[in-house]
Amino acid sequence: MYKIRDLSPETIERFWSNVDIKPDNECWIWKTGYTKKGRPMFNTDGNTYTAARIALAIVGKRSDTLLALHDPVTCNNPRCVNPRHLRLGTARENQLDIRIVSTIKYDG
Repeated sequence: MYKIRDLSPETIERFWSNVDIKPDNECWIWKTGYTKKGRPMFNTDGNTYTAARIALAIVGKRSDTLLALHDPVTCNNPRCVNPRHLRLGTARENQLDIRIVSTIKYDG
């Protein structure tokens, strides 16, 4: 995992220009740059990061070892980069989140 350097105002502006920003409680959908598995990606400083990790870094939540995770109850949309729907966590926590999501019954 690459360490995220300080992000310039121009990089932050470029990042948010790729996001469909909605009210705070809604998902903010990444508009471009996905992996084959549908994960939003962002390139900066010659490195590629998950867009969720950059969104957290912009709001001051950084880690060189933890993953950017979606809250399994609030938001389980991998295209969402709303920092309020994201958190830092371990690979083990990610696996537990997957179990939580698999037990939630969605209407629709």
